[in-house]
Amino acid sequence: GLEVEVEGDEMAVRGLGGSPDRRLGRGSVSSRGDHRIAMAAAVAALAGSGAVAIEGSESVAKSWPGFFEALEAIRAPGGRTPR
Repeated sequence: GLEVEVEGDEMAVRGLGGSPDRRLGRGSVSSRGDHRIAMAAAVAALAGSGAVAIEGSESVAKSWPGFFEALEAIRAPGGRTPR
């Protein structure tokens, strides 16, 4: 799992570590149109055990149009690329 702290315009995400049964599961994240949130959620989802849908993932095109293709290129074999 993870712990998320939001203060003002800053967000801190900390992994809780531990055994595989504490990994992030499947779910969805709303980026609210913020490309930074969409990218952070996609990277965090790589460590998860299930599929993650990112609402507003198209917002990454604002700063890195090829982000999901780059993420796909570096993910572990057999892993899922969130989107």
